[in-house]
Amino acid sequence: MNELDFYKSRVEELREDNRILVETKSMLEEQLEAKRDSDKEKIQQLLEENAQLHIERKASMEELVQLQSELSQAFTSSPLENHSLMEQLNTETQTRVLQLSLRTRDCICLLRA
Repeated sequence: MNELDFYKSRVEELREDNRILVETKSMLEEQLEAKRDSDKEKIQQLLEENAQLHIERKASMEELVQLQSELSQAFTSSPLENHSLMEQLNTETQTRVLQLSLRTRDCICLLRA
């Protein structure tokens, strides 16, 4: 009789252990599924962001090509325009030098007085 009670008790313990294992398994499967869903969502967001970055990169490259073309045209368009610009810069520089020379002369005169 004692042996029978032992086996009954053991069967109950094993059933309880089995029930706990089934519940734990179920809970872990739910967590795994939630994590998978979260990962799928994150992957989708990253794919969309990556696509947007590719579009922006392509637009930037097109803009760069356009700007390089415009710059190249500006340098090769007409040497007279560039020459005129150089003349303007030289004239402005000479004017500034003369102004500074006059100012320096005035300062020297003030110091002597």
